Order: sequence, then C-alpha cells, then structure tokens
Amino acid sequence: MAKARMRAGLTLCVALVAACRGGGVGGPAPVVSTAEPANPAPPAAGPARMPTVRVVMDDPRLKDAREREHAKDYAGALRAFTLARQGQTLAPADACAWDFVEGRLASATGDLAAAASAFDRATKTATATCELAPYATLRAAQAYARGGKADEAIARARAVPEALPIKDETKVLLAEALAAKGDRAAAVASWRALLASGPHMARWVDTAVRLATALLDGVDGDPSSHAREAYDLALRVAVEAPKLAETSGANLQRARATTLLRAKDASFSDALTDADRVKLAQAWIDAGEAAKAVAEAGAVLAAAPKPTPTGGIFCKAASLRATASAKLKGVSSADAWGDAILACAGDDALVSALYSGGKASLAAKRTAEGLDRFAKLEQTFPKHRLADDARFHAAVAAKDAGDETRFVAMMTSIPVDYPEGDMRGEALFRVALSHASRGDWAAAKTPLDDLAVREKDDRHWATAARAAYFRARAAAALGDAEDAKARYTQIVKDAPLSFYMTQAYARLAEGDAPAAARALDDAVSRDEGGAFPAADHPELHGPGVDRACRLLEVGEIEAAKRELAAAGAVGDTVPAEVAWVIGDLYNRAGAPEVGHALAKGKRTEYLAHYPVGRWRTPWEVAFPRAFEPLVMKESAANRIPAPLAWAIMREESSFYPEAKSVSNAYGLMQLITPTAQWMAPGTGYGFDEASLKRPEVSIAFGTKLLGKLRTQFAVNPALAISAYNGGGGAVQRWVAQRSGTDFELWVEQIPWEETRLYTKRVLASQAAYAFLYERPALAEVLSIPRNVGP
Repeated sequence: MAKARMRAGLTLCVALVAACRGGGVGGPAPVVSTAEPANPAPPAAGPARMPTVRVVMDDPRLKDAREREHAKDYAGALRAFTLARQGQTLAPADACAWDFVEGRLASATGDLAAAASAFDRATKTATATCELAPYATLRAAQAYARGGKADEAIARARAVPEALPIKDETKVLLAEALAAKGDRAAAVASWRALLASGPHMARWVDTAVRLATALLDGVDGDPSSHAREAYDLALRVAVEAPKLAETSGANLQRARATTLLRAKDASFSDALTDADRVKLAQAWIDAGEAAKAVAEAGAVLAAAPKPTPTGGIFCKAASLRATASAKLKGVSSADAWGDAILACAGDDALVSALYSGGKASLAAKRTAEGLDRFAKLEQTFPKHRLADDARFHAAVAAKDAGDETRFVAMMTSIPVDYPEGDMRGEALFRVALSHASRGDWAAAKTPLDDLAVREKDDRHWATAARAAYFRARAAAALGDAEDAKARYTQIVKDAPLSFYMTQAYARLAEGDAPAAARALDDAVSRDEGGAFPAADHPELHGPGVDRACRLLEVGEIEAAKRELAAAGAVGDTVPAEVAWVIGDLYNRAGAPEVGHALAKGKRTEYLAHYPVGRWRTPWEVAFPRAFEPLVMKESAANRIPAPLAWAIMREESSFYPEAKSVSNAYGLMQLITPTAQWMAPGTGYGFDEASLKRPEVSIAFGTKLLGKLRTQFAVNPALAISAYNGGGGAVQRWVAQRSGTDFELWVEQIPWEETRLYTKRVLASQAAYAFLYERPALAEVLSIPRNVGP
C-alpha cells in the first residue's frame, strides 16, 4: 500500500505540473499537490549491522546550547549546556559524551580549567563504556598544556594509546609540554622523530620552528654545530608555507642561523636558490597570492643568463609566472605564456605551455597567435592527450571568427584523427548544435546518432542524455512525433533528475501530459524497494569505525576522519555502499560538506536511479539539507524555492561556510562585498568577510539576491540561475541577442563556459532537492518556459 500511495502521489504531482503548464511562457507557477510526505522516512535497514550516530547537541534538552553554538556564542552555549545538564541522570556512555562536549565548549571559551576538568571526568569512565576516553585524555592534556600545567599535560599525553591515529598529535603535545617544563633536550629528540616520520605531519610548521629554536638556543650542544640544520628547517617553512613564515618565527630563526653560519664561513649566503624560488612561487599560487608568485618566478627568470636557458627550472619558473599572471585582474597572460613556450623548448612541459598559451591568446583576442600555438601543439605532440583539445579550441575560434565551414570540418575531424581522445563527444555535439541552432535538424541527426551511441552510459551531470534529447528534438522537428515521444520517455527513464531529463519531461508533457506523468511514475517505480545497504560490509565493523561514530556525536569531525581513514572505511577502493554509509554518518553529524564530498569523483552509480528505495540514501548524501532551518526561513522570506537555495549553495561552496574564491567571494553562497553591501539594508547584518562567512548572513543575502534576480527575469525564473553566476547584465544581453530561442538551445549557447555549465548543474541539483525534500517544488523545474523571452 505504501508504494501504491507513493506512485499515486507522484502521478498526481507530475500530472498537475503538466496540466498547469498550459501555454507555458510567463504563466503562473503551477500549484502541485502530492500524497507523499515532503521528507519520507528512510528505507528499512538492510542485513548489515549499520553504524549509527546520536549527536549530543541534537538532544532536545540542548536546543538553547545548540543555537548559541551555531551563532559562535560559545560562552552562552556553555552556560546553556551546564544548565540543561543539572538534575539529569545519564547512562555512563551518555555521561562520557556530555562531559566531552562540555569540555569542548569550555575550551572554545578559553576556560581551560573547566575544559580539563570536563575531559578528565570523561576519561574516568570505563573505556568499554566510553570509546571517547583516549580522545578525552588527549584533549585534557591539551587543555592543561595551554593552561601552563606541564606535568598534568605530560602525564595525560603519556596515557594516550600509541595505536590510535592521534599518535602524532599526542607526540607533538608531549614534546611541547616537555619543553614548557624545561626538558627541552627530550623535546628535541621528539621533534626530530616527528619530522622524520613524514614531511607534512600534523603541525609540521610549529614543530620545525620549535626544533630550530631549540637547536639555536644550544639545547643539543653548540649552536654553531647545528646552525645548518636549524637554517634548513626555517628555510623549508619560508619556502613551503610562506604565509606562516613570519608569524611562526621561522624568519627570525633563519636570520639567527644565518648569523652563525656566516661567522664560520663569510661567504655563506642566505639568498634563495632558483629551486627555492620556484617552490616558493608554487606555494604562493597555492595560497592564492598570485602577485607574489609572479614576483618570485620572475626573479628566477630575471637572474638567468641571457639568452634565457631552456628547460628545467627555467621552464618551471616561466610556467608558474604565466599561471599566476592569469589569476591577476586586468592582466593578460598571453605574453607570459609566450615566454614559457620559449623557456620550455625541448621540455615535456612545452605541451602544457602551448595549450595554456593558446587559450590565453584567444582570450586576449589574439586569434592568429592562439591558432598558431594550437597548431604547434598538434604538430609537436600528436599523441598527447591535449592534442584533440587544441584542435577543439581552434575550431571554436574559427566559428567565433565567422568561418562556419572550417568549424564543422575541424570538429568533424576530431573523432577521426583522435579516436581515443576525450573531446570526441563534445566535438560531435558542437557540430550538431551548430546545425540545430540554424534549424537544420536533418543535418544534426547524423552527429547526434553517433554521439548517442558513444554517450549511452554517460552519467556526467553536464552531458547525461544530451545527445538523446536533441535527437528527440530532431525527430519532432522532422515530423516524427511518435519517435520523439518514445525518445523523451526513454530519457525520463534513463537519466533521473538530470538537466536533460527535466527538459525531456517538459517536452513530453507539452504534447501528452498523462504520458509524461506515466513515464515518470514508471521510472520511479522501477527503483522502489530494496534495503540499504544491500549487503554486509566488513569495512563498517571494527573499533575504528565505532570510535569515529562516537567522535562524530561530540563534534570531533577531523578526528573522526582520521579514524575512518585508518580503519579503511573511506577511499576510492571501498565498495560504493560503504562510501554512502559513511557519507550519511557525516550528514547526520552536521558535516554535510564532508559527506557531500564523497559523492564526487567515481561515485556516480546512484545517478542511474531515482531517489527511492535503497537509492534514497546515496542521493541524500549527495544532496544534503545543509543548514536546513536557515534555508527554510530565508527562502520563505525571499519567496524562492528552498531547493533552489540548496542547489546554489551546493554549487557555490559545497556547504563549506569558510569558502573563499580567487575573486574574493565569501561564504556558503559566495558573495563579493559590493553585492553583499547591496543586500545588507534591512537585514541588520554586516557585509565584511567575517560576516559573509557566517551561515545566517550568507544564506540571508544569497536568497535575497536570488529573489531579486527572479523578479528581474520573471518571464523565465531559470534565467536567475545564469544571472547569479554571470551577472544580470550579461544575461539580459544574451537574451536580447537570441530572443525567442528555445531554452535548452539558449543555455548551450551561453558564451561563458562557466555560466553555461553552472546553469545546467544548478537546475539538475534543484530538481534533485525538490524530488527529495519538497516535492511540490519539482513543478517549477519540470515546467521551465520553453523560450527565454518574447
């Protein structure tokens, strides 16, 4: 009966979508009814013993503490927590977890004595009852160390079991506590051992600087005899972690070591070598400091003999300078890539320089130069994976220059000349799109038929069912309505909630609304039922996974990550179901950005199924309801569908509140400060970087902006998505240029690739969120007006 009710509700939903579309363009939003709850219960557990989490702060008694913690009012959260605990009788395991959370909150407020006391209480619970005890011991040690109580810190650090994934963290703490107590000699031995254990072990920067300082202070004997070791330690920090070089003390210790080394050898120079400068340039790029990267790489080239030697370090320096130049506003990197092409002559890196240089030249409107660079790439590296990419971009340049004949010839040649290349499909599609955009659907059929075979099992969000959809459009345009209907129906079945599935449904509903409803109903019914997980998985058992679950319950996300990695429960090699289970645990623990990340990459099997039955959990992991109360509140206030807000957030930041882009956009919904300033009036929120990294601010401003854009593009609300990425002015210009164009053809011809892909990805995500959590909102995605304007 439950399945029958689900099918009936879904049929009613999609039938009303189709019926309410009517004339389509500019009509009122359809009102959809559904018998299915918006948030149905998850399917019954399968035969496996599933790990579970019960997050402490989700306890109803801790509502006030939870809200204050979310607002980063840690002192208020601690007061609310202790008040809620008064008079409570807790089971030993629960008492341990509550003690741990109390310690974490106290630590966040800076009350180290209270933190140490709470963690100590947790350690006194029998380990068999409290799996958090080893971590509570370490956290107590850290609180004592920060509070200046070295003996207490040392005693607890030595009590942490060696076998746990936190051993490095414990050893770092122990060494620091020994040093604080005055036993720096023992600390030196520990610091050396830690740095030898791995180049980037936990807190390697602090450890390297502390060791360098101790050596120069004479802890291990004559400082002069250890000056070179200290210098190398400080230099490594300066080169590999330049943002921390000053604040960590690395620069100071490097200067001290240099003085000692010069006293022994007056010719000693602390100038960076070319190799060091290249490493530093890469580090500045990684840190988002493009101008500094340009300066360091440029220094290598400026000091080189003339003419500049080719290959090796000079090729690397020139390529890094060009890469960084491309990240600077108002700077064309075409010339910098020209220098890299010369510097990389005879080097394997020349192929990348030619490719990036060709793209930079085209972006700078230096078409002839760009085409020449792409031609040289094909000629010099005909077997390289970038050879077909070079021809593809050259073909696009020909089209932009108005040479349609050359464009078609070049694109058509790619599958022939590069049968193993990864641009074959895109080349065929661009040829078909060129024909279709001119209304020549007969000419579009051949490349679409070829592409449909190649992309039969394609699950990529940007291309799933693309060829099949446009082939159906061709059938309809050429008068074969029944063939088109059959093709649309197949897409609804084969490409669940993809961008082109939504377009296929809309086309099908235009001609036969009941058939569209039946197609979706049948497709969903196919995936109903089944237990999740379908099998038992040994990776989900064991003490490491159990400890990870307990850590998630008390908000120790990073520690849980380490436990799961050590237990072999994560990674590309684990069964897909294991990945989804772990992702679900993160979601339930309030870390949707971690669970969502597991859905990326190779985890695409769920995309072949609708989010019902055993497939609902994977979809929920991939599309989590992050920050749900805030999203629901602000979406309602700004009159936008909540699924749209989630879809934008998923694309913009992957649910990471501290996200910052290279263009200085901040927070969950990635707003730059001028836009935030525009949205701020009436909200009571600031619009600086710190404010925009607060979830409540970012969501309020982002949904407000979406509301304004949907008003601006009321004729077709989907255009607001394009405008969120590309700007309202650009979208208005593109609409004016192709007024009356079919929506999907308009999307595929958006000049900016980023905005083109963004629009499709967000619409697919909006469909997924609507299906999962707010079924009536699915109506909007399945009834996008068929054109973009009058």
